[in-house]
Amino acid sequence: MADIAEMGAGIDGSALYRRYKKAQQGAELRSLRFHDLRHTCVTRMLEGGAPLSVVASILGWSAATTVRMAKRYGHIGQLAQRQAVKLLDAKPTRAGKKSNESRTDRSSQSLPH
Repeated sequence: MADIAEMGAGIDGSALYRRYKKAQQGAELRSLRFHDLRHTCVTRMLEGGAPLSVVASILGWSAATTVRMAKRYGHIGQLAQRQAVKLLDAKPTRAGKKSNESRTDRSSQSLPH
């Protein structure tokens, strides 16, 4: 499997930008900066449960800047915040891990908006 940095090394930035603008116009999307995709990418990965260390690795953040960058790029919504707090309701097992039963119960419940 190729390293993320190697995969991006052969991309012509101006050609990628032109393709992005063409796709944006074709989809009739409002004007967005290409850089806005980075914010969306981080937010979706974090809300989807990707570990912060993995997101940091993909985006090339150093250990010293990971938290600052996550705050800048990861626009975590209220639903994700509620879900994180809801984790406190899970019953811990003897090993300190959450039981599968509480996880299953929790995933079947919808949170109020």
